[in-house]
Amino acid sequence: MGEVLKPEVGFVADYQNHLTSVFNFPMHYAIRRVWQNGESMRQISSLFSEEEQTFKDVDALGLFVDNHDLPRFLNEHKFKQHEFLSALVFSLTARGIPFFYQGSELAYDGGADPWNREAMWPEIYGSSYHRIADCTSKVNRVRKQFKIWDFPYEEKIVSDSFMAYTRGRVLVALTNTHATQVFTVANSPFRNEKVCNIFWADDCVTVGDTGALQVHLIGAEPKVFVPQNMIQ
Repeated sequence: MGEVLKPEVGFVADYQNHLTSVFNFPMHYAIRRVWQNGESMRQISSLFSEEEQTFKDVDALGLFVDNHDLPRFLNEHKFKQHEFLSALVFSLTARGIPFFYQGSELAYDGGADPWNREAMWPEIYGSSYHRIADCTSKVNRVRKQFKIWDFPYEEKIVSDSFMAYTRGRVLVALTNTHATQVFTVANSPFRNEKVCNIFWADDCVTVGDTGALQVHLIGAEPKVFVPQNMIQ
């Protein structure tokens, strides 16, 4: 896995001609623009389309939010933990091989190297609960249970402030704004069943035979829907 710290797709893509894969730095910078700066989420869709035409294998790229060479997401955006969680959910469920930098689950906010390489032991022996850790753990369990890597990334809706996509029987809905988002996913993978958001057990919707699923997002929260009878 090579590391090329550039935002240009063409520049980074050439390295996949010589290595098995590289970190998806172009998408990393897009993630930062979308969830840190509130730029349009449409650029995620556009960038995936460009990468599909340029990289040898988009699904082999390393997808990440934080890493050891750059200031952490929360370093200059300490109050954007909901947006940070949404970015992490994206990195764990979208196209590519997810790379999760230790400390992200505990909302570490270190700056440039070496301040982004914080020790873990003070937290490990301190409080045992953190919401980001709890939520990302649930996403990781769903990844494994549903083997989402065996299913294509299928974009369902994308707007400036909302996106929804599926990986098999998993539907992910994300936003980058605290303004309430209400969208109907017309062709979800669910039929005549109740589906629930893995982060809140009571957040369930019954989907009919058309597959239409109405999604409400409040306060920049992410949601991941799976069939209720398959929640572990």
